[in-house]
Amino acid sequence: MFELAPANKGAEDHNHYLTDGHMTLVIMPWDITDYEGTGIITAGMDHIGFKVDDLAAFKQDVERVAADNPRLAPEPLGTGAEGKKLLELFRRSCPLGQHHMADCDGTLIDVAAD
Repeated sequence: MFELAPANKGAEDHNHYLTDGHMTLVIMPWDITDYEGTGIITAGMDHIGFKVDDLAAFKQDVERVAADNPRLAPEPLGTGAEGKKLLELFRRSCPLGQHHMADCDGTLIDVAAD
């Protein structure tokens, strides 16, 4: 229906990857015990990921935007016991990302460079 085809995944990877060649949808198995120690998480999409040309340039752009409008600054990840558990889960559940952050509304964002 969406013209998505299975994509490559590692032997120990439990996720399922579907792609149209431009975007990849990752379907991740879910278990409530994965979220132990992370508190209450709203229902819905776990995170969204983006691929960028240059990760260092992306980080500089985020800093510039946040300096111009602090309300758009990313939320800190990995602080406190709950934040550390959530970041650990984020890194473990989606192996594609190289940089993890959350937008000002708390939506998790995974960024990787080509």
